[in-house]
Formats: sequence, structure tokens, C-alpha cells
Amino acid sequence: MKYARSNHSADHRCGTQFATITLAAIVSLGGCAHAPPPAAIGPAPPAIVDWAGRHPIASIELGDWIRLHPAAATPLLTWEAREPQRAKQLVTWAILNPDLTTEMFAVLHPEWPELASLLAEHRAAADALLLWCRNHPRGSERLVDLPDALAWTGEHLDASLWHLSRPLP
Repeated sequence: MKYARSNHSADHRCGTQFATITLAAIVSLGGCAHAPPPAAIGPAPPAIVDWAGRHPIASIELGDWIRLHPAAATPLLTWEAREPQRAKQLVTWAILNPDLTTEMFAVLHPEWPELASLLAEHRAAADALLLWCRNHPRGSERLVDLPDALAWTGEHLDASLWHLSRPLP
């Protein structure tokens, strides 16, 4: 008997691979003492330091997302910082609609052409960012409440990678 295959198993494999990579990163970083950031990077804004301390796994995974999608990170995070109310709606929608894609969000919000363009240009990265929101609902909702931190993160990707990928002092 043949069974219909759904995309759910493919999504589950992607989520499992993402979780495995993240777990490996956590294990490799766990328990290690890290020096403060190099002088060239400088300190992160207090809001990022506080957020990363409260949501360490979300912080590490966001750093991983930035590392995997550098071309998309700046425009998407900058848009979120510039459009905080819409960013909150996007994050909330992602959390409440775990089976829907960024493409569906763009269809449902035709009055947001700038975001639709970003989502189309960076579809894989945007879908991964929504998966991050779904995996870390409290952390993503809290981060989206910090537009200045989002702006800094989008403008300072190298520093963001350092601060978000390691336990903060």
C-alpha cells in the first residue's frame, strides 16, 4: 500500500538537522570561559547583552542564522528595526501559524510590498528566521520589542556573531 508523503517529514528533517547543529554548537561552547570581545568589535548594546543572557539558546541560534545567511541578515533585521509594529505582527503570525511559509505571509499582507520583496529575495533565510521565531517564541517576541538592538545587530554583523554566538561575560 502506498502512502501519501507530506512536506511535514521534510520539514521535520530540516528542523532535526538544525537542532543537531545547534546542539553541537552548544556542547562545543558549553562550560567554556570566553574572553571579552576583541577591541575592534567592541561591546554590544546593553539590551542585546541582557536579551542574550535571558535567552542564551535563542541567542546562539540567532548567531548561527546570521552566519548562515549574512546577505539576508542586514536587510531583514534592519526592516524589523525600522518597522517594529509590523515586525511584531510577523513574529506573532509565525508563532501562531507554524505550518505556513513566508510566501503565505506575503500573500496575506499585500500592503507590505517592501517586506514581500525582501521575503522573495531571501526566501530560504526568511523561512529559517521564522523557524527560529517558532522555536524561540519568548526570545523572538522579546527581541522584536528591542528595535534599537535589532538595528545594531543588522548593522554590525561581525560583532553580532561574536556576541550572539558565545556566552556573554
